[in-house]
Amino acid sequence: IQGANTEATADRIYICEKEGVTLSCPESAQYQWTAEPADASLQGIDNTNSPTVHPNETTIYHITITDENGCIASDTIKIWVVPLVNARISLKPRRTTLTNTNVTYEDMTIDGYSRLWDFGDGNTSTERIGIESFPTADTGTYVVRLIAFNQANCPDTAYDTVSVVPDFT
Repeated sequence: IQGANTEATADRIYICEKEGVTLSCPESAQYQWTAEPADASLQGIDNTNSPTVHPNETTIYHITITDENGCIASDTIKIWVVPLVNARISLKPRRTTLTNTNVTYEDMTIDGYSRLWDFGDGNTSTERIGIESFPTADTGTYVVRLIAFNQANCPDTAYDTVSVVPDFT
């Protein structure tokens, strides 16, 4: 039936810049994929049921299939291209003493979607802002790591250090 719908799918609808995504639709006799805006990576593979494309920006893909009987069906799918993140850390204070080892941490990543902190003392967190209490038994330097993710789950990592020093009176 002309104007009927088929089902266009993708292995992911959110991808990071420079990543690929595989589109798919049901088996048929003929396929015709198009893109808005135009996607050069679709050229030459626009007549298969599962092309792998590499859009440079958020793109809507259209599929029109024709079966052996000449029946035509179509569908669209939108693939969101998400900018990469640049992980950024704020630690206050970065130098503390054994009597007060509390450090406020904050994920300063722009457009970050989720995160994983490793404080170098055996503790982790997924909070954007919080307070970490470093061990009070001994002085030391702790490497703090933040892995920030964008909406497409692409990571970036940032590091900083916290020094716990003796109390001087």
